Amino acid sequence: MSIWKVGTVCVLLMLAIGSMGCSTMTVKYDYDHHVDFTTYDNYDWIDQKGAFSGGTFGGNPLNYQRAQRAVDEELKARGHSLDEDNPSFLVALHGGVQDKINVQTWGYHYGYPGYWGMPYVDVQHYKEGTLIIDFIDTESHDLIWRGWATGAVERTDDPVGRIFDAVRKIMKNWPPR
Repeated sequence: MSIWKVGTVCVLLMLAIGSMGCSTMTVKYDYDHHVDFTTYDNYDWIDQKGAFSGGTFGGNPLNYQRAQRAVDEELKARGHSLDEDNPSFLVALHGGVQDKINVQTWGYHYGYPGYWGMPYVDVQHYKEGTLIIDFIDTESHDLIWRGWATGAVERTDDPVGRIFDAVRKIMKNWPPR
């Protein structure tokens, strides 16, 4: 195989790997290490009406409702119950979508025989979504746990499936061990 063909195959492979990097979801969490999480059994939602206009949750209030439903399901599966009268912790959601640009330079390549070519530059425009789940102690009003997911959002994504998947991945870390 000629050097030109090998170079072309390498560049195409790097472009494919680079584009895959934008589609992954990053999930992280943090919590207060001094809290006894076994004391938290029931929860309620913080009233966030009016907080989700404009760019939050992709400008779509239905996405907030989807995330709330997904969190309810995950908490119920972990033995927590919704209790509006006497919750031991409160839940708040935050989310948004931002325009992003990913630029990759693949270095110089060997062009026509005897000539060096300019570097390959790949520019990708995409939207990045972030979903944050906060748990707050009812008595102290202190944040006790935060989990978040960040990832590329495609127009073809199923918003329901994507949100439920993000919540499921975030909630794997609740309660902290």
